[in-house]
Amino acid sequence: MFEELKDKITQAKQDNWQGCTLNFSRGVLSSNIMFASVTLGANHDEMPNRIVDNDPLRVKFYIEQVDAGVFLVEPTLIVGRLKPESKFYAMSSEKVRTRKVTGDADRVSKSIGKMLDKVRQRVEQLDREDKFLPLPYSIPAKVYK
Repeated sequence: MFEELKDKITQAKQDNWQGCTLNFSRGVLSSNIMFASVTLGANHDEMPNRIVDNDPLRVKFYIEQVDAGVFLVEPTLIVGRLKPESKFYAMSSEKVRTRKVTGDADRVSKSIGKMLDKVRQRVEQLDREDKFLPLPYSIPAKVYK
């Protein structure tokens, strides 16, 4: 069942944001859990200091199959590596508001696509406002539609 959902989420990502990288992993202790993460960097060479958590986009989806064909998605959408708002900080980050989603694979994948589109628009706005710290790649090449 997760394979069908993975395909639909991948298609929703392609429809809403081609430039980001999507990765899936399965829960170790439970077979009804899957995690999806989205980054701007395509590989470790594009991550600041070759650390995945330093990527400016920290988007994670906790996906649980609660019933046959019914999924629960808990998203965490954070845009990081922003110029600090206070001189005492190295950098800032911003959380993008979302809600949990429960439904079948179609509903869940459409919701994830909308969430990614919302994050993409916010990243575009932050880039136009010159809020990002220096990165090893161009944000417009990865983000702008």
